[in-house]
Amino acid sequence: MVSNSNISNNLAGGEGGGIRIYGTSTISDSSILGNSTTGSGGGVSSHGSVTITSSNVSNNSAGIATSSNSTHIPHNAAASHISGIDQGGGIWALGEISIYDSTVSGNTASGDGGGIYVRQSRETSINNSTISGNSSEKNGGGIAVIKRYAAPAIISNSTISGNEADNHGGGISFDMWDLDEPNIATISHSTVVSNRADRDRQNGGIGSGIFINQETLLLDHSIVASNSPSSAIGPDLTGYLGVTLDVHYSLIGNNKDTGLTEAPVGSPDANGNLIGGPGRSIINPRLGPLANNGGPTLTHALLTVSPAIDAGDPLLRQGDPGLVEFDQRGAPYGRVVGGRIDIGAYEHHPPASTLDADFDQDNDVDGADMLAWQRGFGKLRRATLADGDATGNGKVDDNDTAVLEATFGTLPVLHKAAPFDTNNTTTLLTQDPPTDHSQAVDEAFASIAADRVAMKLQSAL
Repeated sequence: MVSNSNISNNLAGGEGGGIRIYGTSTISDSSILGNSTTGSGGGVSSHGSVTITSSNVSNNSAGIATSSNSTHIPHNAAASHISGIDQGGGIWALGEISIYDSTVSGNTASGDGGGIYVRQSRETSINNSTISGNSSEKNGGGIAVIKRYAAPAIISNSTISGNEADNHGGGISFDMWDLDEPNIATISHSTVVSNRADRDRQNGGIGSGIFINQETLLLDHSIVASNSPSSAIGPDLTGYLGVTLDVHYSLIGNNKDTGLTEAPVGSPDANGNLIGGPGRSIINPRLGPLANNGGPTLTHALLTVSPAIDAGDPLLRQGDPGLVEFDQRGAPYGRVVGGRIDIGAYEHHPPASTLDADFDQDNDVDGADMLAWQRGFGKLRRATLADGDATGNGKVDDNDTAVLEATFGTLPVLHKAAPFDTNNTTTLLTQDPPTDHSQAVDEAFASIAADRVAMKLQSAL
């Protein structure tokens, strides 16, 4: 086990510039930086099963070993490059690999897998992580997965951004096939943008965002867009040799060489996808730069005009079985905000708002505001202040009831509450209601509360 460690600026003549692992191991809360090797695995080389958690694997290199004051080019460097053994600039894994809450960035390889190279793995799992700015002189600038038998490859709640390869898969290259059983690669709730499969600028790349060779790619609630160049074969996504693309509630910027039919913003296809293309228009996902938007890893925020906001499956609800609880950033960034899930690794959270129960904006909180709240109670998507949304989270629920009860009979301009955390949809206000409520008002709230219970029961039937 490697924990709370810094492994930096090492040089190896074979595998594993920073670490070489055999068997089962865990790397957690560690930094593996600036290591290099003449072989594979500039940062980490693993034979067996490795789990990497809350770690940073960056600026390592595989293929030519370098240190801060020297460069070592072995006699067989040319042969090594031709045979393709110089793979995995950041991580090289022969066996099972799981990555959580980690960054793999700025690594280089003269073979496949600038960031991560996985071969013959029983399972590949990348979760809540960012793979960015890696480079490969062959395939898989960010990630290269090579499998010759059926085994899952899963990328979830992750960002693949700004990676480059000379040949296939600027962001991700899946080369998976099995003669007897189907192989499925799954990418869910992830963002794959700004990758390039033409690192040498010779217009020879294929699949700048994602390339898959044979078998099936399942794409769910993911953004694959703004990859380049547009002249490449499959600038965002492509594959060959009998590939099946199974795409649901995803945003594909450019459908060139995918076989997918265009479905412009505002007119999703039967599977809920937004798919751009040269026929109508390429879809810009409207993302912010890769930045610290909260959480342990960098992400691309959805700008307020992004077509990915509220474009996911309308039936999904926070807490549904099988749905991740938070977006890539982790707690407290809930996965469903505003009544409908977004597409991509990042869920748009409106800024915290000031509590306001003056729903008719006449500078007091009175019976008219109570009536507006009563009419809007239970609206769980795109609710406004006029509907009774006192917290500004797009819903009219028990939180709004608490704000109304706490400020009824007051002048809101003099009684503004503290900013409300819209990420928390269960916390109620704890301050007591004003003591000058009349018995009639108390009875009115009690009556309306009873009506709310009846509404809930009716909706559950």
